[in-house]
Amino acid sequence: MAGEDKKTVEVSIFGETYRVRADRDPAQIHQLAAVVDEAMREAADKIPRLGVSRVAVVAALNLADRLATCERHVDQLTSMLGRQLDSGLPDPLGKDDGSCSGSE
Repeated sequence: MAGEDKKTVEVSIFGETYRVRADRDPAQIHQLAAVVDEAMREAADKIPRLGVSRVAVVAALNLADRLATCERHVDQLTSMLGRQLDSGLPDPLGKDDGSCSGSE
């Protein structure tokens, strides 16, 4: 069962300790918490008068903006790769049929 694989990890975000249950590697959970903590600290530094909940909202919006930017870049790269494959250039992944199934 998936629930049996979950571990509880303690993380610190913006001076508060949280217990997070997840089925991911605890080191990854700590890394994600560090990203959130940094985003909240940056938001608090830029707008010092905000309360904690508003700092969290500003941090979430900033992180969502970063995610959207990354998604746009992935879309652009995917489009460029598709155009390369359509133009007859060799597949950079080494697949002759253009499929992503992984089976030969």
